[in-house]
Amino acid sequence: MINQGSILHAEHNGTHCLRLVGSIRYSLAPSLDRFLQRLFADSTPRAFLVDLSQTEMIDSTTLGLLVKIARLMSVHHASEVVLFSPREDITEILISMGFGNFFQLVTTDFPVTLEQSSGEPIPESETDQSRMTKIILEAHRALLEMDRRNEATFRDVVRSLEKEG
Repeated sequence: MINQGSILHAEHNGTHCLRLVGSIRYSLAPSLDRFLQRLFADSTPRAFLVDLSQTEMIDSTTLGLLVKIARLMSVHHASEVVLFSPREDITEILISMGFGNFFQLVTTDFPVTLEQSSGEPIPESETDQSRMTKIILEAHRALLEMDRRNEATFRDVVRSLEKEG
């Protein structure tokens, strides 16, 4: 059985870590998007780590929001985002979509020293259908722009969402 997903955040000396646990679906996108907006509005993280070691499933909307993190870090000339992805099935998806070009992919477990502070859940954020459509559209555009190989997969999704918006 797949666990309902949650996203945990921890910070230490300017290094931010997101731990994605369970089944990470688009319903978490408004909360993650709002969290990222607030985080980068205050200051730019010194480093950003994403722990996928407890992720059972991750959808394309969330993957697009991870691309948003990489872009925000790049715009602020910060370090590359590190993705810890020890699960072969998830790592395979990341590589096939071009994540290796924008992220440092680490296929080992998350470092034990960092694991001691599991983090706090990011604040939940409600949204209306219009905002949800915008978040999903932006996430899928990010995937399209990240790697041409994603165009065949997400082109129709983007076109459909553009018609809705």
